[in-house]
Amino acid sequence: MNQSYAQLQDLPDELLIFIFKQMHNVEVLYSLFGVNERLNSILLDPIFTNCLNFLKWSSKNFLNIYSLDIIFDRFCLQILPAVHEKIQWLDVESSSMKRILCAADYPNLHGLGLFNIEEETIKNRGECQYHIFTYPSQISYYQYLSNQFPGGYYPYVRMVSLFDEYPFEHEFFLQITQSFRFIEKLVLINREPQKHKQSSKSENDNCHLSIVKYSHLIELNIERVYDDYVEEFLSETKTFFQNNIRLRIASNALLRVTKNFTRKDTRMNCIKVEDLLPWGEFRSSKSFQEYFLSIKESGYITSFFI
Repeated sequence: MNQSYAQLQDLPDELLIFIFKQMHNVEVLYSLFGVNERLNSILLDPIFTNCLNFLKWSSKNFLNIYSLDIIFDRFCLQILPAVHEKIQWLDVESSSMKRILCAADYPNLHGLGLFNIEEETIKNRGECQYHIFTYPSQISYYQYLSNQFPGGYYPYVRMVSLFDEYPFEHEFFLQITQSFRFIEKLVLINREPQKHKQSSKSENDNCHLSIVKYSHLIELNIERVYDDYVEEFLSETKTFFQNNIRLRIASNALLRVTKNFTRKDTRMNCIKVEDLLPWGEFRSSKSFQEYFLSIKESGYITSFFI
């Protein structure tokens, strides 16, 4: 091993950067960070620290790259605290997200990918909600565990990607907007139907469920979801968009949920769509044009309609 390090030391920085770029940056950081000051200065380059993906894809699921505790401990105790200010994006899996988010403060984090979120994690409220869905800056590990968050500055994540194999209920999206209040882009991949989609009343009273309000959202990607989630976002009884949005969606799901652009309770949210990027094509019609009044002719219609 020492001989390998010595050989690396003989190479110029430009060649080292080229070699490291061909490797997974998380593996490079684990293997070489802390060896010496020269390698540290190279590995602190944004190329290797901006986006950290702790996952790999198996035949059925996303898995942690590192399953051994001794390896994962080195990341959480040494590497992440050293590079935390440079990290802008994290992709994490449910079994490790708590440790990674609690390992350091991430003042420049603006994107978070959550994979394989377990059903109990989604249902659980209280302490677990803060660990997973809230990320306040400049707080101590003790404050994080005790939920004693200071007021004032919060560097809220602007983009969230959600992937897993369990259904997301309406209350889950309420938690998302309460924790990521300034979210601007949301990506959702979920083929599992909601279990409680027919419930329009809360368990405690006769009031309708709270409407999920997205105050800053400008882009929504629901191309690969079960129809329940298309309805979740397009129905005005469930979701409210403060701003006009860009919508990525499967055209056949859009036709089904809006009933060929005739359904009343999905009309208001569709009016808020100013840029529609469908997966698949369908013909324009008068009902479509009346439904999507905010779409700019110079963009979507000429590019996507036949």
